[in-house]
Amino acid sequence: GHVMGCPVTYIGFSDGESSMSVQLRRRDGRAFYPATQDIAVRAAIRDFLRDPCVPKGFQNAPFDTLVLGLRGFGPVRGVRLDTMFLRRITRSELRASLEAQASFYLDCPAWKGLAGEAKGEAFGAKVPERQVAIYNAIDALVTKRLVRPLEAELAALGSTGDRLHRMALALGKLARQMRRNGLPVDLAERDRHARELKKKIAVAKGKLDAAVGREVRPGSLAELRELLFGRFGCRVIAHTDTGLRRITKSDLAIMAMESGGPARAFILALRAWREALKLKSTYVDNLPVWEDGRVHANPTVGRAISGRWAFSNPNLQNQPDAMRTMYVAEPGHVYVLADYEQIEGRVTAILAGDWRTLKALEDGIDIHSWAAELVFGVDMAELKVKDPIRFKKHRYFAKRFRYGLSYGAGAKTLWLQLLPEWPDLELRHVQGHLKKWWGAFPEWAQHRRDVYERACREGCLASPILGRPREFKGG
Repeated sequence: GHVMGCPVTYIGFSDGESSMSVQLRRRDGRAFYPATQDIAVRAAIRDFLRDPCVPKGFQNAPFDTLVLGLRGFGPVRGVRLDTMFLRRITRSELRASLEAQASFYLDCPAWKGLAGEAKGEAFGAKVPERQVAIYNAIDALVTKRLVRPLEAELAALGSTGDRLHRMALALGKLARQMRRNGLPVDLAERDRHARELKKKIAVAKGKLDAAVGREVRPGSLAELRELLFGRFGCRVIAHTDTGLRRITKSDLAIMAMESGGPARAFILALRAWREALKLKSTYVDNLPVWEDGRVHANPTVGRAISGRWAFSNPNLQNQPDAMRTMYVAEPGHVYVLADYEQIEGRVTAILAGDWRTLKALEDGIDIHSWAAELVFGVDMAELKVKDPIRFKKHRYFAKRFRYGLSYGAGAKTLWLQLLPEWPDLELRHVQGHLKKWWGAFPEWAQHRRDVYERACREGCLASPILGRPREFKGG
């Protein structure tokens, strides 16, 4: 396209009012990169971006087009390509950052250092606007140069690549609309959550102090290690990469199971303190509410290595149920909650050729109760009448097995997932029940072995429906 009579090669910008750079090629072939607030130039750029006849490419189009729209340059039309989408289609194992793509496809590690340094300084307001514009120009230039190698890899996938790219562009359009609309936030409800979580943090802190007999600093890992492994004599589950004794959520779950008395009380209080603190800091205190009273989360299609949707700032897919009351519908509208029925079990059963499970689903049988009967050897219908609590626990056990195994979980992962419901459950019990599960559903066991062996042998798996490739390296 053209801006003010000059051919435009690319436009670079950052999330600032004036930090936009444009590469304009003059008639003598030389290029220049103005960081401009000139009204005429900005108006010409706006017309250029709004023209649907001019094809445009981006690295993360949903975010870029939103920011351009907020700065008065939208709505952006004519989006034909997103290098982030292309990279996930062709190289699922490659990190999403522009630096990683440039190093891999363009072999320019020098640019990586230059751009990273310039970007860090620019957003730290340590460099003049001119240097910010240079970074923006480099950023946009690399995006432009990534197009050719990415399109070549896409073409090598044939009709599968074309289908995946068209789907990604359609989903990208939806993602841009979702980001632009945002979600209204009930600020009074947010403040109520903040007060309740603050109380929970204080209660958990009081229990920590009572278990030790003095004031504890639960934010100090050094003090926690001294108390857990020194005073209470807890077993060290694992070490960090730097050799320190690890204290993760799963480690604490195991320590709680192995401990009793004051040690167990301390560990349970520590888990409660950490959970409440995380909820408050992540989902309440740092909730990015914009001036319009909404959160405008950044949705990405294909950025996750599995190809699924992902949201950031905030992560709307990971909102705890209790926190969801902060999000309200527009007046005259309601939110609709919809979910597939037994989707993981159905898909895994189809892929594994488990026709018994599919028949049970078609007949309307509760497959979790049915699976629990096969694994535990009990009559679930009778148990439901005589001992409803035990019935629910057995059904939950089978449900966690079915969902966890669908996503590749092993005995230890399943054990940690089941501990909140069954605190006295030991790993060896889960391993025994898992052996029974494979005996009851041998098709699942064979399917897992086949997938693992193929991934090790070929280093790549394609999704069975769309054919999207995913590479596996290093075992």
